[in-house]
Amino acid sequence: MVEFEYVTPSSLEAALQVLGDASHPAMALAGGTRLLIDVRAGVVQPAILVDLRHLDTLEYIRFDDHCVAIGARTTLAQIEMNPLIQRYVPLLAEMASSFGSPLIRTSSTLGGNIASFAQVADAVVPLLALDSTLLFQSAGNRRRQQLSAFITDHRRAAAHAHELITEVSVPVLPGNALWFYAKLGNRKANAIPIASVATVITIQSQRIQEARIALGAITPAPLRATHAEAVLLNESLPLRDQTIEHCLAVLATELQDPLDDMVASAGYRVLMGKALLRKALYHLRPVEQGDDKKMREE
Repeated sequence: MVEFEYVTPSSLEAALQVLGDASHPAMALAGGTRLLIDVRAGVVQPAILVDLRHLDTLEYIRFDDHCVAIGARTTLAQIEMNPLIQRYVPLLAEMASSFGSPLIRTSSTLGGNIASFAQVADAVVPLLALDSTLLFQSAGNRRRQQLSAFITDHRRAAAHAHELITEVSVPVLPGNALWFYAKLGNRKANAIPIASVATVITIQSQRIQEARIALGAITPAPLRATHAEAVLLNESLPLRDQTIEHCLAVLATELQDPLDDMVASAGYRVLMGKALLRKALYHLRPVEQGDDKKMREE
């Protein structure tokens, strides 16, 4: 039986103090949809479990200097339904609508999904394509880091256990952006994904100025396919079949050490990742245009 101390701090400062105490390994509990399973299975063994459920100050979605700022305790259900998300970063709402079941979405938090870094960390994929930034806080300190750099640090075991993700900052999609998000599983809902892809492409005079391609569930960590992105630069729309096939061939070289488990084989995951990207490049969606007036916190 796993034994640990359970605390429910009433303020962010109190939570950070407990997490910063190096003498007792502590872990933050957000929605608990992943962590509690790991604790019960003995995969992780915290000395202290710090429940963040009372930290309402970390639960918000607001427009902030051409970005949508999202508090780490915001749930996937709130992200799915929020008008700011739907208008300015719609692929994030698309991801949330396909995440788990309605019950899971009401419990799972954005910060917890990112921090878990598990195969089911669906939110990381569109956030990578959106070039998002994380705000970390610890007792007496705060810093910002690109999500892509956080993934690299995490894989190098350089993550700081005493820090807490408190906010995700997502740049607003410009009017000349096209986007796509899709996820593949063995069934439509409540399935561990086999592959997922998010793309954001900005255009000028029907030519691609910038391309971002993010994939998840194929390799041990979500990734930005930067070499495949480079193939698309300065290409005109609609993309030629030859360009798409070249992009997919380059993508295959970036999918190193694909996952091979009971859910899907390594070869199948790579094949499906390429299929989803092909679909994305044929079915990019425009950002809906409207009044530019800033929408305030909901």
